[in-house]
Order: sequence, then C-alpha cells, then structure tokens
Amino acid sequence: MLPESLKESLQNANVLNGGAIPMPVIANGQTKKTSVDGRDVIIITSRYGKETAYSATWVDRGQLLRLDGGNALPTRQALLDKVSELIRS
Repeated sequence: MLPESLKESLQNANVLNGGAIPMPVIANGQTKKTSVDGRDVIIITSRYGKETAYSATWVDRGQLLRLDGGNALPTRQALLDKVSELIRS
C-alpha cells in the first residue's frame, strides 16, 4: 500500500527485506552506548537531586526493549548485569 517511489527507496535501503533503520531513543539524562554480550545497549543516567537512576534500551529479536533500574537496580553495574541476564535468556 506504499507509493511505488517510497517502496523502491525503502527496498534500496534494505528496510523492507530485514534491514535496519536507526531508532531514536528519547532520554532525559546522559546517554552512553555500550556493548553487552555483543549487543548495543544505550545506558541512560538520570539525576534527581541527590539520587541517580539508570535505564537501558536495546533491540532483541526485532523488538525495542527498555529496563528501568529504579530502586531494584540502583547502580550502573547492577543494571548491566540484569541486561546481560535478559539478553542471555
């Protein structure tokens, strides 16, 4: 149902045949791209007064996933360990 010119452009970019397009990650904090078990993961560090919160965003099997650390994962390393566990599961 796409116009032919748009369809051709997307096919040329390999989007329609299992390719990838950049996915924006909107963050209210400092972001850093890292690798966890061979996957690109965006770590977001947000500061609220004296507290720091961490979250992670990555793609797994074509789905965009996000994990917010909150009180359960209060350090960057705790968040990375949980992301690694989820990627391996």
